[in-house]
Amino acid sequence: MKILFAFLWLASAFSSAVFAEALVRYVTPSGGGARNGVDWSNALGEAELHDALAAVNAGGETAYEFRIAQGTYRPSLEMNRNRTFLLKKNVALYGGFAGNETDRDQRDWRRHTTILTGDLAGDDLCVEGGITVSADCVRGANSNTVVTMVTGADATTILDGFVVTGGNASVSGGGCTSAQGSPVIRNCVFVGNAANNFGGGMYTDTGSPMIETCLFFGNRAGDYGGGFYTHSGKPVLSGCLFSDNTAGKRGGGAYTSSGQPILARCTFSGNTTVASSGQGGAFFNESGSPLLKDCTLRNNLSARGGGAASSGGNFSVESSHFMANASSGSSSVGGAFFLAKGTLDAVNTTFTRNRASSAGGAVYEQNGTLRLRHCTLVENIAGNGGGLYILGGTAQLRNNILWSNDKGQIRHAGTAPVVEYCIVEGNYGGTGNSGADPLLDTPNWNGGPTRTCALLPESAAVARGISDSPEVVSSDQRGVARPEAISPDIGAYQSWHRKILTLGISGTGEVERSLPGDSFTENRETRSLLPPLAAKEADHLFSGVDPRRNSLSYEAGSLIGLAVAAEYIPLFDGWSGDVTGTSPSVNLLLDRDRYVRALFAPGWLVIAEAGQGGTITPSGRIRGRFGEKQRFAVSASQGYRIDAVFLDQSPLRLSVPVERAETHLGVNLEELHGDHTLRATFSPLPNVTGTPTGTPTSFPSVTPPITSVPSGTPTPPTSPSPPISEAPASNATGGGGCHIGPGTLFPWSIPLGFLLRRPASRRAEKKRR
Repeated sequence: MKILFAFLWLASAFSSAVFAEALVRYVTPSGGGARNGVDWSNALGEAELHDALAAVNAGGETAYEFRIAQGTYRPSLEMNRNRTFLLKKNVALYGGFAGNETDRDQRDWRRHTTILTGDLAGDDLCVEGGITVSADCVRGANSNTVVTMVTGADATTILDGFVVTGGNASVSGGGCTSAQGSPVIRNCVFVGNAANNFGGGMYTDTGSPMIETCLFFGNRAGDYGGGFYTHSGKPVLSGCLFSDNTAGKRGGGAYTSSGQPILARCTFSGNTTVASSGQGGAFFNESGSPLLKDCTLRNNLSARGGGAASSGGNFSVESSHFMANASSGSSSVGGAFFLAKGTLDAVNTTFTRNRASSAGGAVYEQNGTLRLRHCTLVENIAGNGGGLYILGGTAQLRNNILWSNDKGQIRHAGTAPVVEYCIVEGNYGGTGNSGADPLLDTPNWNGGPTRTCALLPESAAVARGISDSPEVVSSDQRGVARPEAISPDIGAYQSWHRKILTLGISGTGEVERSLPGDSFTENRETRSLLPPLAAKEADHLFSGVDPRRNSLSYEAGSLIGLAVAAEYIPLFDGWSGDVTGTSPSVNLLLDRDRYVRALFAPGWLVIAEAGQGGTITPSGRIRGRFGEKQRFAVSASQGYRIDAVFLDQSPLRLSVPVERAETHLGVNLEELHGDHTLRATFSPLPNVTGTPTGTPTSFPSVTPPITSVPSGTPTPPTSPSPPISEAPASNATGGGGCHIGPGTLFPWSIPLGFLLRRPASRRAEKKRR
């Protein structure tokens, strides 16, 4: 069975829009014609966009859809920092157009970067391609807020496919604000925005906004919520990535005050708080009831609660993974989680390799109610209580594993916790507890949305738990059902008679399996917003995120053959995980859950086709690595001549006026860095005596000088279609006979380089981990 790994994006309940009869307005940076937006040739320009948004739909009855072409747009051209792009009910903004599409589905927001910027004077530092890549680079009189959702916005208010950057709020929401509304925000990047107080990237107040597959990177808030701040309401964030955001006091990645936010399949990586008393490197909750489900918190940093912190309210965590978070400072506590007061209820969650200088490597409870069910805490480090440290309040632990944590598995200074049916290294008195070795494997992709620690054969955790609690945990962290007739396993991982093979792809590639297997948990892994990056670069940046994994289950003991599809062998660099080496075909015994990643180099695709009356060699789908060249031979059949050769829908100018060029021609594409189409057409040959026939020993050639990827470049289809069936390997431009420069390996044509440039102190901190 052939399994194609395309770059997947989360579908929204609102994705089939409300805009079947919307009035469409077209926008380009410079505008055109009458500048009224009725079509691309009469497009609105940057100068008209702000006023057009402010003027439309005063009554909210007529639906408007703005299709905005790639380029940079400012809300004010007169240095008025109080002007903002205003979105109302029944107004939708879609970015990612080249400027010639006839249908919204033809856009490609990863390739055609559309930027809404608050850098009014163009004087921000470290700007790349119009994008302010860090809040630290904001200079001058930037927009107070780049995008504003009006009060009462609903699901008909849509922002989809933009980079929002360079906002600098006096109080809150440098990138975007939403008050008492429920807009839909999809496929957006909030990068390099700042706020003096709250929500550098985005600020929401009440309402229930839907935020899907968005990236919050390099934003900063002086006080709370570097990437995202929400007060009250019920926002839902799904498939989002928070990376390298900073808050002065609390919630480097995100902050919630009251309300009931839901975060599903989100990843927090490299977020920090600055103050010596800072709390919640990735996430902070103030008296709210947030739910984190299927989330990964990795490599975040704060003085208290390197991963997350909560003060009041009810904090719920399900099927998530806290890894390598740290609390630093002389009195730092709670490497993964700091509970000041309120309730923390964690179920099916794994805590690994978190650390605190003082106490509570995984969790520190100061005064509240702690409840852990079917959790695994392993290899966490602290000066006291590497697993748990309980200062006050109450704690209930059932069906958990605490093993190999430094300086004690459980330490308490007040009321002793209630511990039942747990495996605790060194043993721990109580009902059903054991000190036998659970034989845990290292954290790995064993199926499901987050990493787990599998139970190896003969583990003491197998069938040693209890399921008679009032709230039965029906499945494990991965989604594997726990048994009803017998005792469940202890910890976050439930053993199973079937084994799971998780196959990941780095780069653009395709792998065939010898046996089909059964689908597992609908491939609900964390969506990261990373495109198919070169494996090493992706690992360096977000080693906890694998955006394209496919998990299938098999009978234990199955022998599975994995083979790189022939088309992708030129790009194949090797295997990692439970298989190593560079052979394109391998066999794997599923005696336990396995994870294998196929590594592919960034590369180009040329689709070569010939019409009736001739051939092009090679033909079909040809792949190669960036920078390599490809030669094609175009030959007319007997009785035909070459009529035209098209590169990306543009005819080549044949500069060699030789008679034989009518029947035979060579085409050289040199230093390719992007995807292209090449098509040859032929026409019947005039009946002229002496016209050459047959294949000559040599024939002329043409080397077209292409300087960018034209609009006809192949793009991923919205439905199965033979020409292109996977996401492009990158957004780099190139091709032809000239050097275009370094490729861009980020979904919005943002160079990956700025993501890798971290302050020396941060690099040193991560190295120590």
